[in-house]
Amino acid sequence: MVNEVYLKFLNDPNPPTHLAEDELWEYYGGDCYGDISYYAFLLCRFGEASNWTTAMVMADKWSDWDRRNKSLTEGMSGYDSLLHWLNVEYVGLYYK
Repeated sequence: MVNEVYLKFLNDPNPPTHLAEDELWEYYGGDCYGDISYYAFLLCRFGEASNWTTAMVMADKWSDWDRRNKSLTEGMSGYDSLLHWLNVEYVGLYYK
C-alpha cells in the first residue's frame, strides 16, 4: 500500500522547495521520523526509488544493514546513515 504522505507529495503540482526533508515530511502530514516509511519517502524524494514498493524494500535493506553496522554508523543520524548506504554499500552491490 502506498503511503498517503508520499501520494500527497507526488500529487502536489508545486511542492515547497525551501523545506528540509524532515520539514517536508511534516508538511505533508508525516510523523515518526524513525519509521521506515520516512526513509522510503526520502528514497523516493532523492529519486533513488522509482515507486513506493521499491522504496520500502530498499529502506528495509538499509535498516537491516544499519542494525548490523552500528560500529560504522555510530554518531550518524539516520539520514546520514542512509546516504552512506546509498553511496557506498548499495552502489557496491551493482559492481560485485
